[in-house]
Amino acid sequence: MSQQEVQAKLERWASAFADLTTANICALYDDNASLWGTVSSRKRDSPELIKDYFSQIFTFEDRQVQINSSDIRIFGNVAICNGLYTLHWNKDGKTLTTSARFSIVYRKQNRGWLIVEHHSSAVPTEL
Repeated sequence: MSQQEVQAKLERWASAFADLTTANICALYDDNASLWGTVSSRKRDSPELIKDYFSQIFTFEDRQVQINSSDIRIFGNVAICNGLYTLHWNKDGKTLTTSARFSIVYRKQNRGWLIVEHHSSAVPTEL
């Protein structure tokens, strides 16, 4: 996979984040993937738990992800992408914005390149 293909995978994830259902975003994850979501203190390490996380997120309206920066490294059948993105959504009539840092690890599977690790956390304020 090239760096451009990894970037396209990241942009596909961002697009799926704005979809009406969780089906497309969950399909990007391997069955053995783990997810540390931005707005959850729990590690999600099964398809059911990952779907549960996104089902909660998808109750918010007008979800969008703005990718601010990404750094991509490729090691054979593994690609690592990390960077910064900004999450936007509406909850109870209020627009919420969260700046977050992320790391996503893709691994080549029979079904193609799938996410096997995803960590996202709010960017802390400086000391």
